[in-house]
Amino acid sequence: MELFERSAAVVIRSPLSHRRIFRRASKLVGIWILLRAFASGCTAMTGVEAVSNGVGVFKEPKVKNALWTLTVIVVLLAALLGGIAYLTRVFQIGANAPGSPGLSECSFRN
Repeated sequence: MELFERSAAVVIRSPLSHRRIFRRASKLVGIWILLRAFASGCTAMTGVEAVSNGVGVFKEPKVKNALWTLTVIVVLLAALLGGIAYLTRVFQIGANAPGSPGLSECSFRN
């Protein structure tokens, strides 16, 4: 408990501690969002793999039904990718310069 009290006293005394804490927390949240997006993408690919591995469960004609299901999944993924690409063009969303805050693009827009 004494270690916590000492570290809390150091944090309270430091005038820039809130900025440091916020900066560290925002980096951790950014990493978490990136990993979450990666995991969601992996889940989509697992869905394709699940269809491929489960061909034996489909109704007859099994191969034709599995092919149709995979085609639907691929078309939906392509439509989502195309929609995201379109929205980035329409709203002019792009990478920021290194070191600039992420929300600066929204705040300086006319």
